[in-house]
Amino acid sequence: MVGGRLRTLRRPGWQMPIELGAEFVHGRPGPTLALDGGAIGLVAVPEHRVVVESAVKPMTDTWARFARALAGARESAEGESIAHYLRRARLSAPDQDLVRMIVEGYHAAQIDDVSARVVALDAERVATDFEQYRTIEGYDALLASLEREMSAECQIELGARVQHVTWRHNDVALHGTGHQGPFRVRARRAIISVSIGVLQARANEGGIAFEPLPEDFQRALPLLAMGHVVRVVLRFERTPWPLELSG
Repeated sequence: MVGGRLRTLRRPGWQMPIELGAEFVHGRPGPTLALDGGAIGLVAVPEHRVVVESAVKPMTDTWARFARALAGARESAEGESIAHYLRRARLSAPDQDLVRMIVEGYHAAQIDDVSARVVALDAERVATDFEQYRTIEGYDALLASLEREMSAECQIELGARVQHVTWRHNDVALHGTGHQGPFRVRARRAIISVSIGVLQARANEGGIAFEPLPEDFQRALPLLAMGHVVRVVLRFERTPWPLELSG
């Protein structure tokens, strides 16, 4: 299936499908909006966060608060972690909790491992430009449109596993196994888009062998990691709480 981490679920009577994988379109990227002749429908998803204490209260100004809490990390050393920054920064307990919640939840990162500077710079950008949308027809419809446009210009091979990449200037060869057996594809350029787990795995453990291994890979791969997320999606027959909460 084209799309990777994607699963759109539909049921009769539902106004919109439920996404169990990729869900949001962040911002309004031109290439995405151009799909299907510009007919991709988006609906804005407002940011609603609540705090459950003695009563349900709105959590306002979330991203701006997050950016302000990390303002002191924008010029910190690249190797400083969020955990180290929280130990030296004089943040209130609520702001510390907010930083932990977003870093561990939204970024799916361990606060001992992720760079405070990188997260802080991203937080500054998001605080002033946070927009998210859902596709009206479902994320799989968006990818189906992309697949149709690609199929007119190139051949798509599903169920094929690339195991070995050899390359030199203006010459790349992909070696792997598909439905028809072993294959070899040559081109001047190749775009490698696979998960960190595949890039870090050994070739005999599901990874890809690169010959030679690019220098950038050698430096970056040991420093990268994938977070672990458990996602729960709830669909209510009626609104369980008022959408407009008093402060």
